[in-house]
Amino acid sequence: MIDLILKYRLWHPLQAARMLYYNFFRIRRMGKRAFLVLAKRTVVDADKTANIVLRSSVILGWCNMKRSRLETALTMGRNSRIFFGGGKNNRQILIGYGSYIQVGKDAVLSIGDSFVNREVKIVCNKEVSIGDGCIIAMGTVIRDNDGGSHRLMSPGYCNAKLVKIGNHVWIGENSMVLKGVAIGDGAVVAASSVVTKDVPPRCLVAGAPAKVVREDIEWEA
Repeated sequence: MIDLILKYRLWHPLQAARMLYYNFFRIRRMGKRAFLVLAKRTVVDADKTANIVLRSSVILGWCNMKRSRLETALTMGRNSRIFFGGGKNNRQILIGYGSYIQVGKDAVLSIGDSFVNREVKIVCNKEVSIGDGCIIAMGTVIRDNDGGSHRLMSPGYCNAKLVKIGNHVWIGENSMVLKGVAIGDGAVVAASSVVTKDVPPRCLVAGAPAKVVREDIEWEA
């Protein structure tokens, strides 16, 4: 804890005040050891009806370089919800600096005990679920929608669809995971892939659009 206080300047009055406000007044902590740590240059814009539930500790803006002015942003709309953690190991969740997380009105985002690298963008207007033990590499984009009120004038068109990423999934750098996709447990998405269809468990997919290039794989970090 002392290392956290020093690294993220939690001794500074402003940082200390934010830490106290969010952890003891604003969010719901499900365990005594679950804390939300907001690094310097982290911006939170949450509607008063939005809810954050913590089952594991989260560092938002992890590993920001000392002289970097790149902001980490979390924005939450009316009646939106975020659930952090819940895995068996209750590990610390790291969300890298420069990341942007948007949870729209009535939308639900769940992130298990996983690692989200820097400059990752998650745009959730319906529901996005990320399991435990995942690695989301830097520059990745995950979105369950086509953006705002944009829509195709076609019968049966739906702007937003559930995105579900299973447990122990590795998503490579600068990949995109688009609406309506389910990625199975143990799968790997190669760098710069565009995932538009479901990925079976323990498969490696690559390309734009992503296709299965290897089956029955195993990986570890």
